[in-house]
Amino acid sequence: MFCPRCNSEYRDGFLKCTECKIDLVPELPQKEDPAPEPEQAEYDSLIIIENYYDRHEAEFAKSLLASNGIYAVFRGDYDIGNDGEFSTPLFVNKRDAWEAKNLLDEIKKTAQEPTPRKNAIKKIAAGLICLLAGVILIAIIIKIIQLF
Repeated sequence: MFCPRCNSEYRDGFLKCTECKIDLVPELPQKEDPAPEPEQAEYDSLIIIENYYDRHEAEFAKSLLASNGIYAVFRGDYDIGNDGEFSTPLFVNKRDAWEAKNLLDEIKKTAQEPTPRKNAIKKIAAGLICLLAGVILIAIIIKIIQLF
């Protein structure tokens, strides 16, 4: 069994990807050829769609766009600045910029959404804090009563 999003392989018996939370498939679909490289004239119409500071995130974004038929390229090599920071701009053709930006924004939005588990943990923590505050308040009231 395989996850169609992240391509992780699972043993029989698993039904959902533990990372992506989507249904597994018996086999991965055949990979389509990546988007063809543009003609030289099209290189002149490339624009920066995003600047990345993480090599893995940059490569993921490029492959995501390619899998959606959008040619994306890093011009030149990755840039390691004087401070050791990784940085690289990702270029796409002007005509694909809107679609590329929407795809990348959707991935960012999905990554930032809190999961139900995180929400549950926050609610439990808030409940425990309220319970602790109640216990402390009761202890203070008992001490005050004992003083009289």
